[in-house]
Amino acid sequence: MTIVCGPPNSGKTTWCRQQANGRDLVWDLDVVAATLNGVYRSNRHRPVEIQKLLAEWRDTMMQYSVSDRMPNNMYIIISDIDRARELAKKYQAHQLVRMRNRIPHCVERPTP
Repeated sequence: MTIVCGPPNSGKTTWCRQQANGRDLVWDLDVVAATLNGVYRSNRHRPVEIQKLLAEWRDTMMQYSVSDRMPNNMYIIISDIDRARELAKKYQAHQLVRMRNRIPHCVERPTP
């Protein structure tokens, strides 16, 4: 399992897509939220209950990954560095990747 963290629009999703092969899983909370309701793609439009539900789903996927039942790699995208470190330690992630783009660069970068 690889956890990728960094500010919004710092390239986390792009990096994961470049690393992952066709069998690997990429957990991108924004993408999963958007499948529930397109309005939820933006964090500021998500109700607290939805945020909690998404975090529980993510944690369940991470637990499953640690159980060795998953035959492929998993990439978990998290914005908060402290939370990323905590989860990396808890679930014994193989790698923690930190996108270090500066905030002004991230804000200027177009969102897909």
